[in-house]
Amino acid sequence: MLLVIPSIELHEGRCIFCISGETGTEKYYEDITNHPDNLCKLLRKENAKSILIYDIDSFTDPKSKNITLISFLVKSTDIPVILHSNIQSIEECRELFSLGVFCIILDSLSITDTEGIKSLISEYTSRRVIFNLPVVDDMVVFTYINKIIDLNEYLIYIYELGAHRVLYYEINNSDSKPVKYNSNLELISNFGLKISIANDIDNVRQLWQLNKYTCYGVDSIVIGRAFYENRFPCQKIWRLIEAKLEVQ
Repeated sequence: MLLVIPSIELHEGRCIFCISGETGTEKYYEDITNHPDNLCKLLRKENAKSILIYDIDSFTDPKSKNITLISFLVKSTDIPVILHSNIQSIEECRELFSLGVFCIILDSLSITDTEGIKSLISEYTSRRVIFNLPVVDDMVVFTYINKIIDLNEYLIYIYELGAHRVLYYEINNSDSKPVKYNSNLELISNFGLKISIANDIDNVRQLWQLNKYTCYGVDSIVIGRAFYENRFPCQKIWRLIEAKLEVQ
């Protein structure tokens, strides 16, 4: 059974998506959007087992990280928080772990500080350090530093670092959801790595399709926009309950 991980995309202190609820609940969800700590609490009530926080501002300007807010969000829930941010140093990783972040997702830092990453994995274990894998065809593309690496070459590199899990994202996948390059998953599986899929999906049928990739090590999917748009049948129940308990 795949683990579904809802994501919170932070921009200027708020979530960029707003939950579409029942008529009359618009303000309730708008307030939650503007107060991501309440969104974390809501996701917990809706039985989320983990939350991924995507710090958008950190990628547009590395100095604009939402560190204070992220620390507050971690303290607002009792489930593991995974952070995807434009982390620039190993010391920053340590700071985030000390604030209570359970897992961090590494981008370009993974190739700019090899020895530092080894030390980080040794100190915090490989299960808490996730390697981002944004791909086009069979290439890993780090857009923010204009770096392109052959997928197999990069997998060898992170495997030797001690990697345990990757966050797999197909940059140019718009029509073949949830996965376009099946061969990439097979290649990743050769290294024994666990795979979380980051490509958003549109409906429950696509979610079930992902089950056929569990043989490659796929065990979870991060869902963003589709979650807020209530693309899954069970969400109707939550919205009705929230309309009754929280709004009326």
